[in-house]
Amino acid sequence: MDDIFALDVSMGKSYCVWYRDGHCLQEFEMRHTRSNLSRLLKLLHDANNPVMYFEATGIYSRVFTRSSMNVAVFYNQLNADWNYHLNHLHTALKQTFPSLKKLFANRTSKLALNVVELFPHPDLVTSLSLVKLKNKLMALTDKRISKQKAYKYTDQLMAFVQENYLAVSVDSVQVGEVQYYARQLINLTDKKEELVKK
Repeated sequence: MDDIFALDVSMGKSYCVWYRDGHCLQEFEMRHTRSNLSRLLKLLHDANNPVMYFEATGIYSRVFTRSSMNVAVFYNQLNADWNYHLNHLHTALKQTFPSLKKLFANRTSKLALNVVELFPHPDLVTSLSLVKLKNKLMALTDKRISKQKAYKYTDQLMAFVQENYLAVSVDSVQVGEVQYYARQLINLTDKKEELVKK
């Protein structure tokens, strides 16, 4: 179910309420400042498929409402694109390395997407020693990780290799497709983070 954000926009400030499943999660008043808009974007980022409703009476609210709506529409489009690419990534992973989906235990993290992009097929894992695998994880992921976390991912990858059957070869189109969707998701995550920071 979508989270709903209701904003009653007035001169210089807005009253905001965040609902989920008919329950109010937060309500607050905010002045129309860059930092408060960033706070609202952060809440939108944390919400489940956010939908915004504006109650704006008066000329003074038009600029804020238009600006907020533009940001919200763009953010919603990024979310829709993200979900689209994630569905395609999961479909492609079923053919190349099904166990790798277990990296997405909670939310799909940037680190997990980096691992998927680097190792979309079990043969790419087994072709490296544990140390080389750990070093590659540490060197080539967008987010820098510690040795301990790299070894944790190395152990997980090796365990996943043991669970898999090979439906396609390492040089198949599907392997490139997995890498493509993982990179697109990383780029969309970066764009969403950039938008929240503005």
